[in-house]
Amino acid sequence: MHQKAPEQKDLDNLDEKIGFLETFLSKTAFSAADHLTISDFSIVASINALDLIGHDLSKFPKVQKYLERCKAEIKDFDEVNADMAGFTAFVEEAKKKIKK
Repeated sequence: MHQKAPEQKDLDNLDEKIGFLETFLSKTAFSAADHLTISDFSIVASINALDLIGHDLSKFPKVQKYLERCKAEIKDFDEVNADMAGFTAFVEEAKKKIKK
């Protein structure tokens, strides 16, 4: 099975969805309120994974700040995500094998 790089239209679609979060974060510190809620646990897991695989979040400054805020607020965030280094290594190997 050969993997291929994501198409630009798919990356644009992903960025559009991240843009929705950027808009929400213009109104509140977290995804649904000015305090951490259960929704943040799910959302930050996805944003953190995107960050770890190297997706460019620089055009979303509120999302970047949100990620850092969640890392600081969620108890044991770093400990729980310690195994993500293995995931990141897997992604890097997969990127090498992707046929463009």
